[in-house]
Amino acid sequence: MDEIRLPLDNKSIAGYVFLTGETVVLEDAYQDHRFNQQIDVLTGFKTKSILCVPIRSGQEIIGVAQILNKREGEGSFQQVDVEELDSFLALLSIALNNALLYEREKKALKKTEALLEIATNLCQELDVDKAMRASLLSAETFIRAERCSLFIKDEKKNVLYSKVFSKTQDADQAEEIRIPLDQGIAGFVVQSGEIVNITDAYSDPRFNPEIDKKTGFVTKSILCMPLKFKGKIIGVAQLLNKERGLAHFTPADISDFQSFLTLCGIALRNAELLDKITRRKKKLTLALDLLSYHSTADNSEAQQLAVREVAVSVEEIERHDFDPYSCTEEGQIGSVLRMFMELEEIGSVHIPFEKLCRFVLTVRKNYRPLPYHNFSHAICVANQMYKFVKAGVLHDYLDPTETLSLFVACLCHDIDHRGRSNAFQRYAKTPLADLYSTSTLERHHWKHTLMILTSEGHNIFSRLPTSVYQNVLGVMEYAIMATDLAQHFSILEELRKVLNREIYDRQNPAHRKLLYSLLMTSCDLSSVTRPFAICKSHAIKCMSEFWEEAVDQRTNLGVEPNPIYLPERRNELPQIQAGFISGVCLPAYETLEVFLPGTADIARSLRANRDAWLDLAEQKVPFDDLQV
Repeated sequence: MDEIRLPLDNKSIAGYVFLTGETVVLEDAYQDHRFNQQIDVLTGFKTKSILCVPIRSGQEIIGVAQILNKREGEGSFQQVDVEELDSFLALLSIALNNALLYEREKKALKKTEALLEIATNLCQELDVDKAMRASLLSAETFIRAERCSLFIKDEKKNVLYSKVFSKTQDADQAEEIRIPLDQGIAGFVVQSGEIVNITDAYSDPRFNPEIDKKTGFVTKSILCMPLKFKGKIIGVAQLLNKERGLAHFTPADISDFQSFLTLCGIALRNAELLDKITRRKKKLTLALDLLSYHSTADNSEAQQLAVREVAVSVEEIERHDFDPYSCTEEGQIGSVLRMFMELEEIGSVHIPFEKLCRFVLTVRKNYRPLPYHNFSHAICVANQMYKFVKAGVLHDYLDPTETLSLFVACLCHDIDHRGRSNAFQRYAKTPLADLYSTSTLERHHWKHTLMILTSEGHNIFSRLPTSVYQNVLGVMEYAIMATDLAQHFSILEELRKVLNREIYDRQNPAHRKLLYSLLMTSCDLSSVTRPFAICKSHAIKCMSEFWEEAVDQRTNLGVEPNPIYLPERRNELPQIQAGFISGVCLPAYETLEVFLPGTADIARSLRANRDAWLDLAEQKVPFDDLQV
């Protein structure tokens, strides 16, 4: 039979006797309001008469004993039955008390062993996520909860974050969860420092159900406690859903969990120090790599460029067939300067021209000579943003400073690209991947851009007020991060929801960020919208990097690449490109067309290129003939 648990209240005979210490004798149980009929329903037994007596150890009541249903023909329970049961229980209480003492000692030993195991995990494992996961599992098992989670306080971003839960997949695969510091039970605890122990999460107005929605877990009871180090709150830990049918966590659970959190606080601080040292070493390695490859523009070079007339005309950079890959180096620099000069007239940022020349020259020097992700690609992307601005399609949505910020983000969005994807960086465990675990290249591109902007003589936004300059940096960071195609479809879905409700609000920062993302993706993919000869040429350049990566990944890393990037499938390029346009590019440009009707020509050009690729696929044109 399963264990039966009753709450300590007056809603059952046993509960009443335990609380009052009175002996209860009932001739007909069902006539007494204290009788819990549900027990009969669970057991299938039919209770008639009851004799219920407290079990005492000295003056302390440690349990109750019940005798049910006096034998037929013997009437109801009498005083003699009470006396005989009391005599029996006097002996039973001694044995029961010894058993309880044994259980308490056994539990104390288990607690000591569990804490020792946790301390060992935290001290021996250098990977803090793995150590914490093992420790959470130990705490969860020991305190008998369904789940245990740990959230760390990020004061800079004003959030609590974690991907460390007791019952999740590996740390590499676990999705990080972030919640604002002022939301949910965890937010309340980290702000107030109070312990929260609730029996019904969904009836508490402080509870945030969003995490349940993300994880698929259903929270019932919660014990949430602050995680401290030297008196300072550095996070919170939660136990969810007390097991074995208990509605809430006990004072003993709180004491045990506090012991666990004391160890966690020390371990987290030690891990944080180790992480800082490790990250500094990685940054130093990366900085040495950058210094060995890149340099800033020479002052004399910038001065000479500043006194020369910009030979590239507005008409040239606004042509549909403008192709930076076919331009000379002088033509590339001239086209970027011309676009800046035109946009400056719109934005009135007043960039000193020599400083602008120095910035553009340095950006060019910091792009590597790759087949596709090079300075030519940066100009293509920036040129599309320039055309959006000049066509006036953004006038009602963004201010001139924002559009200039997006233009600069386009120019710098792939700076110091290594010709290898984010996935390759992770597989190869490069210094970049060690430093930036998500959106690896995009984070690097942004940090590199910021490094150039903060170098002496390169801050083209130096004349802006501080608050405006900070906003410019925020726009640029978000825009460069948005070029990670892994985020593309979720962002597109959010923007469609806004469009479907027709509630785009220019004053809403979240809505503006969605537009930044759509514009950056559209510009980053703009090669597919240019005349088909250029579109085809760019596609071959781009795929040549992926083919090279596939060989490197298979040969040097022993990891099988995505089949569409295998060089032996280069004859399938037309099908691959048509699929890429239909699956990735068209959803972006069709959403853009709905949002900005002035971009309809771009979407039409894209569809024409898709059809041209399909024609080549149908004709089964070999790859060598595509290059003609």
